[in-house]
Amino acid sequence: MPLTFLSGVFYSIHSLPLFWQELSHFQSVFYMIDGFRYGFFGVSDVSPLHSFRGGRGVSLRGIVGHARGAEKRVQAEALAW
Repeated sequence: MPLTFLSGVFYSIHSLPLFWQELSHFQSVFYMIDGFRYGFFGVSDVSPLHSFRGGRGVSLRGIVGHARGAEKRVQAEALAW
């Protein structure tokens, strides 16, 4: 739940205190939301290039995590035989 509030889904992070603004920049969900905001409204809190890089990072982590999970399932099934 806190990721939702710090990602700028409901408002621009510029309305947050400076500490929370800086903290928002360390989470990748913020960059995905900001990229969508730029795509729909043409307004963003950071450069669209930064949003693209952040979204790409989230995607790569998801792909790697899925691949590792699939590998573990295959190994578990092989052991079961």
